[in-house]
Amino acid sequence: MAMNSSPSSYKHFDLNIDDHSIAWLTIDVAGRSVNVLAQEVMEELGAVVRAAAAASPKGFVFKSGKPRGFIFGADVNEFAGFKTRADIESHIHDVLATFRMIEEMPCPTVILVDGICVGGGFELALAFDRIIAIDDGACQLGFPEINLGLLPGYGGSARAAERMGPEAAMRLVLHGRPMKARDALAAAAMDYLVGGRDELEDAARAAIRGEIAKAVPPTTGDLAAAIEAERGALLARTSPENMPAPFAILDHYSLNDISKNSLLNNETQLFSYLMLTPASAGMRRNFQLTDAVKRAGRGDATISHVHVIGAGTMGGDIAAVAAMTGYRVTLQDISADAIEAAIVRAGTLYERRLKDPKKVEAAMARLTADPGGDGLATADLLIEAVAENLEIKQAVFADAEKRMKPDAILATNTSAIPLEEIGAALAAPDRLIGMHFFN
Repeated sequence: MAMNSSPSSYKHFDLNIDDHSIAWLTIDVAGRSVNVLAQEVMEELGAVVRAAAAASPKGFVFKSGKPRGFIFGADVNEFAGFKTRADIESHIHDVLATFRMIEEMPCPTVILVDGICVGGGFELALAFDRIIAIDDGACQLGFPEINLGLLPGYGGSARAAERMGPEAAMRLVLHGRPMKARDALAAAAMDYLVGGRDELEDAARAAIRGEIAKAVPPTTGDLAAAIEAERGALLARTSPENMPAPFAILDHYSLNDISKNSLLNNETQLFSYLMLTPASAGMRRNFQLTDAVKRAGRGDATISHVHVIGAGTMGGDIAAVAAMTGYRVTLQDISADAIEAAIVRAGTLYERRLKDPKKVEAAMARLTADPGGDGLATADLLIEAVAENLEIKQAVFADAEKRMKPDAILATNTSAIPLEEIGAALAAPDRLIGMHFFN
């Protein structure tokens, strides 16, 4: 390859023009083990895309220089720096301008995905003409923003609707579950799969020659009916006051005009609004605390007994997974029927995942119904998963604190309520942590 600019020209990117006038842009975020789209990275991306476009290449290819993953989205730790909606929207405006430059390049554009491609990484990918990925279980695409009380902010909800169809895009944004590569191809979220990383560059050249067609989305059903079904399911378990993001997403795709430009404009306004809600702030804090625990965790765990309060879908499944992992688990709920249903679901999970009858039996033996909460006295960790109601949560923790060991950890699975408010009911609020599980 003949270089258009030296590798030292950019901190996080390397831009080269080969002998066939194809521009190859490699992202390798400095000082990080994986690629994260921090603000500094996005600013430099704008500069390097302008440089690539100015070279008038015959093709533009974007790839990763990291040994694992592709792009893990934005840097959540930077979100707290945005104080006003105007600040947020100004940042988004600059990023969208960069993505539009990619879209408007007169040459074919190709992005090569070789691992996790979520959040802002997937939004970036959607700006390219062709998305090519490796056929590997580690390669996944999606929008996890709902788990932070947000929706995509860099045009993802609009470009996904344009590429996949609005119903598929709505579900992807609403549920936050990533798609594996083959599922993404079937949904037209990408265009082509190769067997491994060493095949990606050849596939890019083929795409630039026009030999790889854009994927065609499958036929979908009634968008309005799908939205109302999702809204009904949401209302059965929460409210817009507690969790504004999923309801905002449904309203977003209910606009009379769901053209790309309309969705882009509305997405920016919704994102800036949701970013400043207490719900999003609480969920982002939970994410940061959980991430910090993962980073700081060293040595042998001292937890052997987990007590879960709340046997609904979330609490019951937390208990089931904990027992399957090897912990002794006691499951408490005011409804004996809810506990029984959770244990039945656990049995089904174990049969599917563990397969071996002896392993299934051992996991079931570790999961115990405990309607009276007797397990609190010996538990090392309490995980609360009751209704998203501050008074209920405060009452649960105030009672549990009196019954648990002094060194036991108290954790809430809240989605939106600030920990400080829940902890106000405790004699020792510093015992309370956020441990949010994403379903």
